[in-house]
Amino acid sequence: MAAIGFFLAFLGYRPALIGLKDLLRKKSYPRTWPSMWAGAIFCCGGGLLMAASRSWALIGCLAILGGAFVWYDAQADRRSVLREGFGALLAVPAACLVAPGAVVVLILRPIASVLSVRGLIARQRDSTICRWLGVGAGFALIPIAFFEFGSMGWRFAAYCVCAARALYSALSAGREVKPLRIGIAEIVVSAAVVLGWLGDVSFAGPVLRR
Repeated sequence: MAAIGFFLAFLGYRPALIGLKDLLRKKSYPRTWPSMWAGAIFCCGGGLLMAASRSWALIGCLAILGGAFVWYDAQADRRSVLREGFGALLAVPAACLVAPGAVVVLILRPIASVLSVRGLIARQRDSTICRWLGVGAGFALIPIAFFEFGSMGWRFAAYCVCAARALYSALSAGREVKPLRIGIAEIVVSAAVVLGWLGDVSFAGPVLRR
């Protein structure tokens, strides 16, 4: 519950910040109030879920990471790869508490995703190196996932999809790719990872209970 609450608060952070900046400048755009309302709903809902969970150690860890991200987000360049990577790793501690045996995969997967997406944006000076680092990180997921999970189950298949996505992204470099398509592809891959975890847990549950 704490992890879900933190995720909701993370989703609400950016819209709330956009709306707040507009109001502090004494400006009002079509985006201002929808952003404020969306951000407030997500942040408040996330805060309530975290408080209801009473997982104080986890909440404290997430609060420290979230505060550090807010500070760094205000200081760093908008196109900084460290800023993007930091944001992608914010929820990793919560995931590691749920699945401590899969720490490396849980850390490496968002890094591979950030590098691959950055590599698709030709405007970035480091796009080429990020592209192939993303491929390396993506393919590193395959043996690491096999080692951490101990079998070729649904999760292993999902991380193979991540590796294939990273390679396809690298080979797509130079073509005009719409940001919407990149976002949709990342959502699909992320959904495959979640479904892979749910699939293994669902099939393993009855066996573990016996």
